[in-house]
Parts: sequence; structure tokens; C-alpha cells
Amino acid sequence: MSSANFGHTRGDTAPERITMRDVEEAACACGFQPWMMDDRMIVGFTNHSTLVTIENVDLPLVVFNSRLRAPLGISSVEKLARVIAQWNQERINPALYWTVDAIGWQWLHIRTTIPVGTGLTEEQLYVGTKTSIELAMIASNFLVEQFPELDVSELAVDVRVWEDQLRLGPAGVGVSGWTHQQLLDQPGQGPHDASSILRELEDIENDMRLVTYSPPEPEDADSEITDLDIPDTVTIDDIVEQLDNLGIREVATHEQAVGTSINEIPFGFILDNGPSLMIRGMWYANRNKERDFLHTELLCNDYTSKYPMAKVFVSPDLDGLQVAVEAVTEIPAGMTGRQLIHCLAGGINEVLRTLDELTQEATGESVVRWG
Repeated sequence: MSSANFGHTRGDTAPERITMRDVEEAACACGFQPWMMDDRMIVGFTNHSTLVTIENVDLPLVVFNSRLRAPLGISSVEKLARVIAQWNQERINPALYWTVDAIGWQWLHIRTTIPVGTGLTEEQLYVGTKTSIELAMIASNFLVEQFPELDVSELAVDVRVWEDQLRLGPAGVGVSGWTHQQLLDQPGQGPHDASSILRELEDIENDMRLVTYSPPEPEDADSEITDLDIPDTVTIDDIVEQLDNLGIREVATHEQAVGTSINEIPFGFILDNGPSLMIRGMWYANRNKERDFLHTELLCNDYTSKYPMAKVFVSPDLDGLQVAVEAVTEIPAGMTGRQLIHCLAGGINEVLRTLDELTQEATGESVVRWG
């Protein structure tokens, strides 16, 4: 991509392959001042830094992973679980989670992703980069409000720069060293009730039908970009059409959502303000809201940390504590048909795989019924 007039091409170009240099140009065009090292980029702020990489799991993604500069002590785990769960229930993006290092410090992370397996236009990359970095700023401010000890505004600028350069290396501080069970085994930890209710897709779930879905192979990061379409606003009809192309034809449509059941997992595909495309799968665990909250949220946090597209969180309802897995993509610059089908396939894969592994760990048996 050419850096000239970056981000000002509006809706008249086809997607192109994305490199980290393109992401760097987009960040600079947005007014940020990134540091680059090979295949990694970092943008520093007062209380957090945003590390940007291109990763390839189910499909290539630009991953914006922000981390607060200061950690929390292990004694904060109950409050932290409650705060993270509430944010992830109420906010579409970004996903919040935390990791625990080998000596027990809890590092808070803020993450968004942009699928790039079918390329991006300059506008899509510009808007996606700007949105992801700004969402991290909002989430960082929220976390500092909840935990004032995360405020390091008195830290010298050269210390922040040194931290950012250190984090650009292959081994950053805050890599998870403890599992959720080790956290539960710490003294003084008890259950905590969730205080907010996630908006459910009750009208959709009543119409769900069974679809058996076999995930495609992961997208090859070196495959040729051949999408010549121009991105356009994504509609519910577009989602239905591309689900049909994936073999998912038994769906229930509503004004801003599509519902179905895939491999016996209730799925919702929701267009929300932003605009955002949310792919949500549910596990109706019906766990005890008080007794099981902390254990379940810690398990959810492990899987949010593990898979870059997944936001996993507890979702209480009248029947108990449920588990939701969401894969969210911001789409203010629209998508082509090829981008949409790859986003849907990758999101479905991420949700199914996450629920498969999570429920096996939680119960010894997967709730996903593979074809």
C-alpha cells in the first residue's frame, strides 16, 4: 500500500495483502507514534502500551494486544474477575482478560483483532487501526478508574519508552504462568456474584435448528489475494447468504441478527452499533451464580487469553450461570463478500473450538457435536 494520502481512499479500491509496515503507516496516519521491530509494532500511552502483530491461527489476524503498565497483586483476583466479567458482558469490544506471571502478578490485557486473510483496503486498515487503538484507550481509562493502583502517570517518559522497547522483544513481561485452578487454590478466595445481565437472544433461540458444520482448514497466510470486489455495508441478508455458502442454511432471521444451531451449539450473528459483527455461541451450563462464579470466570479468562478472536465470559440468567463465547469484528468500512465469508468461517471455528476445549476441561465432555 502507498503511504501517500493513507486512509483517505473511500470505498473505491479492492483489498490488498497487509504487512506490518502497512499497519505502521496506518498508525502514523492516525496520528500515533509507533515503534517497530521486524514483525511487531508498539504504541505507548501513559498507563498502557498496545502491541500489534499479525498472527495466523484459524485465519490471519492483525492483533492489537494492549497491556496495562502496572500489575495487580493476587489479592485482587475476586474484584478483578467481577470487573472483567461485567465489561465483557456489557461491551462489544474490546475483550478484556488478565494473565498471571510466574511470581503471581496479574497483568491486565485489552485486545481487538482484524481479519486480514483476504486483504484490506486502505480505508479498512486505517479505520480498523484507529478504532482498535482508541478502544484500548477507553478500556485502559476504565480499568484505572476501577483500580487506581494501575495509574502510573508519574512514571518518567524514558522509563515508559524503555518498557515499550522491552515489550517489543519476543518474551514480554506478563506471560501467563498460573492456571485458573492455581488462582482458586490461593488462600482467601471465595465465590462472587455477577451483577449484570448480558442481553440474550431469546427470540432467536426459540427458532434455532440443528446444523452440522465442519470447519475449513486454516487460511494460508501466503495464499494469493484475489478479491476484486469493493467493500460495502454488511447487512443481515449478506450474512444469511454467506452462511448458506458455508452450508448453514437453517436459520432464523431478525432485524439485526441471525440465529441457528451449529453442531448443537446455539449461535447468534449480530450486527450492532459501531457497526460491529458479533458471532456468539452459548453453553447453557446452568451453574450456581454465587458458588460457581469465580471458578467459571477464571476458566473463561484462560480461554480469552488463549485464542485471539475469542471473548469468553460468564452470562447469568434466570436459570443460572451460562458461558458465552464471542468473536467480534469492527466493520465501519464495510466488507466484501469474500471478507465476510472468511470472517464468519474463522469466527465459527474459534467459537466451536473454544467451547469444545472449555467444556471438556470443565465437565470432561465436549458440548460440541462434531460431524
